[in-house]
Formats: sequence, C-alpha cells, structure tokens
Amino acid sequence: MPNYTATHGINGALFLDVSSAGTLAVGTSTLTRIYGPNGWSADNSRDFVDTTAMGDTSKTSIPGLPNAACDVTGVQSFTGSGSLIKNIVGSTTERGFMLFPDINNYPGWFLSGKAFASQKTAGSSSTAVTLDLHFEAGSSGLTWTVG
Repeated sequence: MPNYTATHGINGALFLDVSSAGTLAVGTSTLTRIYGPNGWSADNSRDFVDTTAMGDTSKTSIPGLPNAACDVTGVQSFTGSGSLIKNIVGSTTERGFMLFPDINNYPGWFLSGKAFASQKTAGSSSTAVTLDLHFEAGSSGLTWTVG
C-alpha cells in the first residue's frame, strides 16, 4: 500500500495585497490575511499545440505555456480585511497573492506570486453573502513552493 499523508482543507489561508497602491512585496508579513474563504482551486494545466501532419499514424503535440489561475470561494466579510477587497477588483496592477492549502501543518507549501483579480458576489434570503475571487497571473506568474 502506498505511503501518503492527506490533509484537511480547513486550515487553508489566503493572503492578498489589498492596499490601495497594490505594490506590496509577496510575504505573510506584508500581505493581509483574508478571512472567510471556504474553498479554492488552482489551475496550472499546460496548453499543448497539435503538430500532427497529414500522413502521420498518430497524433503529436508540443507543450505550450502553463496556465496560472486560482479561484477562491467563501463568505463575504464586510469588516476587517474583507472590507479592503474593493481595492483589488478591477485594478490594473498585479496584486501580491499567497494561498496556503494547510498553513498549520504545511506552512512551507503555498502558491504565490502576483495576479490580477476579479470578483463575483451573491446572496439570497436563505444564504450568507458569498464572495468568489478569480486570480489570473500576470507577467510575473504564480509559483508553487514546497518546503
């Protein structure tokens, strides 16, 4: 039987540059922890370009660029760090970003870099107001650190 250790997503953490200027360095001491997220997904899939020619007996391709995007879902907080989300949405400046799958047990394992953000908010008479954030890496990209 393979040896592996699973971890629970309850200890995930999101840190963002929510300053009005958007020029903070990436790090937990400079970025603001955002409370309220309850789910996330990261897409680092790579594009492949089809290079199959007429007469070939099987398909061929070459690797293209990797994607660097992340979605974070959660509950909207209208106080504290949640009130600063307005500074990142629609910004033309890449924002510092750090996502920890489990900050308590694996603080050296995170996705970080600078990214552009967009937001979707929803609510109803029977649910909490939700906040969904989507991040797309800019020229500096997003990188997984495993330590």
